[in-house]
Amino acid sequence: MDADRYPLSQLSADGLVDVLRAAHDSMVAHAPGLDRLDRLDMLEGIDGGDTGQHLASTLASVVADLPSGVTLTQLAPALDVGAESGVGRAGRMLAAFLSGVAELCRNADALDASRLAVAFEAGAEAVAAEAGPDARPGAMPAVVAAAAAAALRGADEGLDLPELVLAVAESGLDALEATPDQWAPLAEAGLVDAGGAGFLVLVDAFVSVVHGDDPELPEWEFPEDVDDDGESFADERFRYEITLSLASADHASDQLGKLLQRAWVSLGDEVQLLTAGGTLTASVCADDIGAVIEAAIGLGRPSGIVVRDRRA
Repeated sequence: MDADRYPLSQLSADGLVDVLRAAHDSMVAHAPGLDRLDRLDMLEGIDGGDTGQHLASTLASVVADLPSGVTLTQLAPALDVGAESGVGRAGRMLAAFLSGVAELCRNADALDASRLAVAFEAGAEAVAAEAGPDARPGAMPAVVAAAAAAALRGADEGLDLPELVLAVAESGLDALEATPDQWAPLAEAGLVDAGGAGFLVLVDAFVSVVHGDDPELPEWEFPEDVDDDGESFADERFRYEITLSLASADHASDQLGKLLQRAWVSLGDEVQLLTAGGTLTASVCADDIGAVIEAAIGLGRPSGIVVRDRRA
């Protein structure tokens, strides 16, 4: 790392690619903690427990197609993925945010403080539209809106890019810590919103890249999971082993295996691939069976799906 380059006064296309790749790597590391936070927030009949996986899978799909050595204008179509490409509700909102940012990349040479602030504003508007008028208070849109407002204030005050991203991160954290005040079930559980926490992983990636720092990846500690009989499963972090065969007319088996591994690594662990006679057989240990199969369907035609409960 060339220390003389940092902090950056503006983000080029390659700099923005670095942000998204750093965000993906960090989101994969944060995903288990975000999922655990989301599981603790399964209140009033609301499904949860997979926000981290969904955000990591969405970013994995985005970074897989990011080109290098291009202009921001050329990069914009890769970012304008549309909310429908996101995995799960949180992933769709993150994809919407990136599509909003893409609009400010068109016909731009670089993102300075002012342009990045407007990009955050466009992203926040896209997230609000995706969430709809009935969005739950204290969720990801509230944190995104606070971050965008901080960016616009900073630009109006003449902050440079390094100062701006720090101000955005600080305001975003304040907004996240305020989410329990906006929704009573969060306050009752003593929790912050998992989706809002996930969005701050992206904000932290902007800070890391602009300031030339390596992102600090968390070391999550998992309490033992215990079944109704009190039996511990501390050595089996993910409950299910999913095995399937996958075929694709668009990808050779080796390339298909690499793409599937990239998609599955954010959903679980112990990914195993075997290619024999032109057929790819793969397995992964994960909690979200549906997301694992959906990732495979996105790449080809799965068959012979077998699910084993590792705790049975």
